[in-house]
Amino acid sequence: MRFSALLFVALAVALVACSCSGVAASVSRAAKRAPSGTCYALALAGGGDRAAYESGVVRGLVEALPEGEAAYQVVTGISAGSTLTAAFSVFPLGDESAALDMIYSIIAQLDQESIYTQWPGGVIEGFFNHSSLFDSTPLRQLFTKILEGKTVAQDRMSCMGVSNLGSGLFERLCEHKDTASVVDSAVASAAIPGVFIDQTINGQTYVDGGITVNVDVTGAVEGCLALGYAQSQIVVDTVECGGANITALPSDQDPAKMTVLPVLLRALAMREFANSEDDYLDAVHAYPDVTFRTHIFPSQPIPGSSLDFNHTTMLWMQKLGEEDARNAVKQQAHNRFQTRIALE
Repeated sequence: MRFSALLFVALAVALVACSCSGVAASVSRAAKRAPSGTCYALALAGGGDRAAYESGVVRGLVEALPEGEAAYQVVTGISAGSTLTAAFSVFPLGDESAALDMIYSIIAQLDQESIYTQWPGGVIEGFFNHSSLFDSTPLRQLFTKILEGKTVAQDRMSCMGVSNLGSGLFERLCEHKDTASVVDSAVASAAIPGVFIDQTINGQTYVDGGITVNVDVTGAVEGCLALGYAQSQIVVDTVECGGANITALPSDQDPAKMTVLPVLLRALAMREFANSEDDYLDAVHAYPDVTFRTHIFPSQPIPGSSLDFNHTTMLWMQKLGEEDARNAVKQQAHNRFQTRIALE
């Protein structure tokens, strides 16, 4: 999720370089085998409660694609996408359906109280005494509870994108030795600056990765490359939470009467729309031999602020995601068929 730590000013200077050391560090165990066949990778964008939409898309992909073609060796997630990435991190290749069952379980438990709560003195206390308007400790507690007793899969690279508040750079946290480190990475990736608590890991302070990169398609490709695959062996699916067009405010919502948080969230949505294609197109241009199989985003406008966590709406988002994924797979198969006919 893209957001401004300094409300709006920092957004203007948040164009920074990408640090890829996390990907390189995470391949020490996986690179021991000689790669063959295809490396499937999945890139998941940020978007608050739109994680429900992403979960539906991934389920649709797993169910609609031929067997084995949704066994993602590399998964990258930003903010909301880190929720799904955290679940994938504890399931080995071939257990994608089980990972999705966990993801759907996580989504079913999400509501505002499970993500954040008010400080005892409200947002005033947060503004003057803390780094965030809200106390996001419940989110950490939820992740810890869900991943308790699990072990990190050794054959799947799971990377969460974060923004280093000190250096101002984007980083990937990919090296997870246990679920505690998975929780740290996921919570850091979702730490909307000024809204949720920033996170300190190994002496570095991190906030929402979406400040710098909203969907880490480049990281998905580089993860496969680091495993030893050639570009021509890599297939990438990308899921975004924003639509092809900016959604206008409802006619009954007067922007002149919006309070601080809705204004900031609206600014976030506007910025996400303005930059939604940049991260994807940068990767497409940089890696011409990679197969960018699907690029899926909501086919219908999604209502709300992205921090509503309304269960009825999230259930609808999941169904929409499943449908969009099935349609994307059908279109991809149709395009492949037409190409084959043309070559013949």
